[in-house]
Amino acid sequence: MRQIFHYTLLFTITLSVMGLTTAKAAQAASAKTQELSAMVKVSPIRSFPQSNTELRKSVRSFSADVDRRVSAVGYPGGNSLAIVAKKLTAELPSDLARLYAIYRWITTYIEYDVDAYFSGDLRNAVGADNAFRRGKAVCDGYSALLQEMGAVAGLQIEKVDGYAKGYGYAVGVMTGGANHAWNAVNLAGHWYLLDSTWDAGSLDDSGHFSRKSGRWNYFLADPEFVITSHFPENPVWQLLPKPVTHNTFLAMASVPPGMIDLGVDISKHSRAHIDAVVAPYRFDFGANVQQLSGRLRAGSKEVNGTWALQLRQPDNHLKLLFSAPKAGDYVAIVFVSEKSTATNSSDAISYNITFTDVASYPKGFPFAFTDYYAHHVVLTEPLSGVVPAGKLVRFRLKSDGAQKMMITQHSKPVAHLLLNSGYFTGDVTLLPGEAGVFANYGTGNSYAGLLNYQVE
Repeated sequence: MRQIFHYTLLFTITLSVMGLTTAKAAQAASAKTQELSAMVKVSPIRSFPQSNTELRKSVRSFSADVDRRVSAVGYPGGNSLAIVAKKLTAELPSDLARLYAIYRWITTYIEYDVDAYFSGDLRNAVGADNAFRRGKAVCDGYSALLQEMGAVAGLQIEKVDGYAKGYGYAVGVMTGGANHAWNAVNLAGHWYLLDSTWDAGSLDDSGHFSRKSGRWNYFLADPEFVITSHFPENPVWQLLPKPVTHNTFLAMASVPPGMIDLGVDISKHSRAHIDAVVAPYRFDFGANVQQLSGRLRAGSKEVNGTWALQLRQPDNHLKLLFSAPKAGDYVAIVFVSEKSTATNSSDAISYNITFTDVASYPKGFPFAFTDYYAHHVVLTEPLSGVVPAGKLVRFRLKSDGAQKMMITQHSKPVAHLLLNSGYFTGDVTLLPGEAGVFANYGTGNSYAGLLNYQVE
């Protein structure tokens, strides 16, 4: 799924065709917005009594009650924007609760206007009134609606215009003018970033809008993550001690802010382009990541096979290996999950990766089953997904709670690995076909599949 935005440049061209008066009005509105942003006092230094993560966690104390209120109000919920905003926020105890109520309502009931986006006719898809009346909008409508409903509730919310790595974005490449709008909110004297458009849902490759399920990524998002995908025209809205340049922004890998809660250290792999040179290339996002998986793409098509493998170290530190079928340019997509049984996640980072030499792993890695992740397998060999037939192959791995481990072919055991210094180890001669690694975890005669190899 890809994030969505509208092209402000395209919007301006569409308006200019309608006549000079409309174009001047749009320019005046833009100038007024820039003037307002310049007047807002924003400290670029982030020294808050609560971190963004702590503030987001505090929402849990009232979110269930507010969610019920949002459902009760529904859509349209009243005959005016102000009435709905008041219904949503009446008697709520804090600015944070009122912000949450409005944000939840917008991301639940306002749909992205796919037709307007692809046609380029955005006349009815921008502005707060259009978004409220039609229940559809592009990013300008989302951000304007959040600002105006927030004002009714006594919140100070600003609309931020800039560049975003959204739908159709190619890693490291962006042409044209500003293409997105989002928001900043002042809570207790401190500014936080929001993007209700991206938290409402996303467009898939066929251009279909799907509402987001699960947690938001861009509600009170951490600035160091937001800057990887959002670049404001006014640098003060980066909310960073040292603002980055547009070229630096383009060179960054786009990292969903929700990944901070998954333990990702973005400083480890901050650049969008990687010269891998020799395979395998090892991604390391820090010691706190719980689950890594990946896919390899050539152009717009996924490369068949297993080209990424999570490699757990004895101290449980995770790395992700990538290889490719031949030297060349690819896109490596890294998925980060919070559960050890998940092998996919909506949170992903894409990198342009160039391999110069893949001789060591020209056919990728073994296929890892769900239990490979769930039982914290530490694999030392073989790492290649293809092993030779008729020759001794050394297997060495360990897994939490494993009592026995065996190699199978054609659904029959061909060798039992022996436990030695904490690792199950054995030298096995295999026939052409497939070979599986299975482990018993003390549940009778039941074995769990961990890995699958090709034997050639």
